[in-house]
Amino acid sequence: MKMNKTVVSNEYGGYILPKTDRNTNKPMEFYTTYLDRLILLVETACLTMYKPHALHLRLKLQEGIQLKLVIDRLNKAVGNKSKSKPMYMVKRELDSTQDGEHYHIAYIVDQSQVKSPCYLLDKTLVRCVENELVLHYSIRKANLNAVWQEDKHEVNSLPLLKYKEKALYWLAYLCKVRSTIDAQKCCWLAGTNNRRVIKRQTLAPIPVISACDSVSAPDWF
Repeated sequence: MKMNKTVVSNEYGGYILPKTDRNTNKPMEFYTTYLDRLILLVETACLTMYKPHALHLRLKLQEGIQLKLVIDRLNKAVGNKSKSKPMYMVKRELDSTQDGEHYHIAYIVDQSQVKSPCYLLDKTLVRCVENELVLHYSIRKANLNAVWQEDKHEVNSLPLLKYKEKALYWLAYLCKVRSTIDAQKCCWLAGTNNRRVIKRQTLAPIPVISACDSVSAPDWF
């Protein structure tokens, strides 16, 4: 059954969204169902990972190859480095003006155990190309200067605890109506269920003792 379009001009769920499609220069249209999944993904990562980092992957598979074969290799590469399982959102798209059917993936890794998520995934995807699973791929850079003028650089992954709102803006591209395949399952989440919420410790401020305080000085000498 075909989904109903929901036009979101600037904001959804308290998050800023892109106004203009960079490829068509037309106002962006999003499915709120997909936005809800993306928000769930990012907020779950912030609650259950120590240092969640988000990456945006774009894949074009070889003819006849199932995405699961590639995802399994990415997950195994992360699993060899980290006890924290990755989580991700997949969007399958069809674009007649580019390269046909392809995938966008918002992939989140706990950087506390995987020091360079981009390097690890890039290395794994290179092998997928060599093994004729992936035709071509890219790891999209986040342009933080697009909306937040104080950030004048591009990065391969975004630390969510610092840039959660910016990550939602960046990854909202996966939720767009354009290129969505109607009447088929084309967007799904994985890795968000049955995760333990982390109790983050905050250090108490060190008390300041002035010269007027009636506290005996320690015998250091």
